Amino acid sequence: MGKGIEKGRVKAENPRRARRWGQFFTPARVAVFVWEMLKEMIPAADFSRFRVIDPAAGEGIFLSSGIKMGLLAPQQVTGVEIDPGLRPPAELKSRWFQADGLLDGGPAALFPGSFHLVVGNPPFGRGGKERLAAGLAGDDWYSTGWLLAEGRDKEELARLLRLPVEALFLRRFLALCRPGGYGAIILPDGFLGNDRLYREREAFCRRAELLAVIGLPPGSFRSEGTPARTSLVFFRRRAESPHEEKENERETLFASIEFRGVKDPPEFFGMVLQIARAYNSFGEKRIFPGVAWVKTSELPRRRWNPNFWDPVLRAALNEIVFPLRPLGEYIEKISYGAIIPGKKPEPRENGVPVFGQKDLFFTGLNPRPALRGAPGGEFDPERSRVRRGDLLFSRSGEGSLLRFRSGVYLETEPANVSCFVDRIRLCGVDPVFLWLFLMGKFGRVQILRLKSGVATPNLNFTEIKSLRIPLVPEEVQRTAAGVYFRDILPLHRKLADERGSPQYVLLEKKMAGLIKAVEAVLITGKPLNIRGPGVSL
Repeated sequence: MGKGIEKGRVKAENPRRARRWGQFFTPARVAVFVWEMLKEMIPAADFSRFRVIDPAAGEGIFLSSGIKMGLLAPQQVTGVEIDPGLRPPAELKSRWFQADGLLDGGPAALFPGSFHLVVGNPPFGRGGKERLAAGLAGDDWYSTGWLLAEGRDKEELARLLRLPVEALFLRRFLALCRPGGYGAIILPDGFLGNDRLYREREAFCRRAELLAVIGLPPGSFRSEGTPARTSLVFFRRRAESPHEEKENERETLFASIEFRGVKDPPEFFGMVLQIARAYNSFGEKRIFPGVAWVKTSELPRRRWNPNFWDPVLRAALNEIVFPLRPLGEYIEKISYGAIIPGKKPEPRENGVPVFGQKDLFFTGLNPRPALRGAPGGEFDPERSRVRRGDLLFSRSGEGSLLRFRSGVYLETEPANVSCFVDRIRLCGVDPVFLWLFLMGKFGRVQILRLKSGVATPNLNFTEIKSLRIPLVPEEVQRTAAGVYFRDILPLHRKLADERGSPQYVLLEKKMAGLIKAVEAVLITGKPLNIRGPGVSL
């Protein structure tokens, strides 16, 4: 629909309709870039004979852009939009249909394999599949035959209906596309990286070749009222005969420069087009930070989010001279705080501290948390209680997870955590050393690779457990922790309420120096160059 997620602030003339349909329309510059990329993938002469559809057309920006760029004629396109309140631009009026793009039939003649190119930005979220569900429940072959024809039993169909609507639209795009045809779809990063959706990505790769996944710059949809992180996925449906496929050496382009300081869309789009053109013209695979070419055969069971394949992020751990182990091998228990929507702990002067993301400072855990709740109350569940030596880790958010907020609880007072903080109980590793490692570049690059989510980036338990940590001698761990206890923790406790002051700025610099010293040990294997007594928790 040229739409995005169903929640969030929406800029629209009719707020009631906006709340119903969750419309977040595609910026024109993104639509133009899609066509520029398609020109690099499809022979120029083919566009004139293509039948093209956008099954969730919104304001018609994709089809309209293709016509204005001279690639298509109006009679070649079909626009389908479920919202009766939207009107198409003049060039699309004769080929515009008010219908549900997830359903077959109707005046738009939506049937499998009918189009050479399927393009668009469907909605994503939990809603938008009600009519499809009703058709499947009624065994309506005319409207839902594209799913019923695949011979799934009722249990499998029920599983499909539990999928987010963007996963169903990806299946729909592929079904509408004829063998050998092309597609371009905007998907939320949550779909690309969510481990629970790997079966969908695997099923897609059996039927289509992934040509490119381009992470859109952060804020691409902010003018439409959502901070959603999204990527452009380009694909080609496989030919019917497997003998026509020669894909073993084919590669997929991944590109995202989210963490390279290049956030201006024209600059980013121009760079990606240069890379695509160089490959098409000279077979030159240009490698830049944030750009990778991946063998298509590697993708069926893997993530599609571009950061996961970023060559800089992938190679960073190669600098470490020590063996690496999954963090999960050192986790005894992991949990998060109580989830009670719309409520906060009632202030208790002598209550149990409930640590939230804002209590995780660069130099350590806030010793005087803002929230305190009743001991044993609903915000003090036993499963997430904190004890000395526990690692507290922000599980979501740009201002928390992506600012790498974490800390080790070093007090003795009973405490707990909020629902946005994971409490990690460790064994076999010094928690302070581990925290210093995660705060440094080797921990950060892993978080940037693995984070996923739509509007809010996050890490789940499985992803946290998969973080790799160095198997460093205990003496090195104790020495690094000892420096923190001696040189930083006392001042942190004293200056925690004076962040921003000259004294606290100096303390932050000292903390950064300790983290750098730990990184130097990991790269060189030499002893920590800051002397201090070992301290063990």
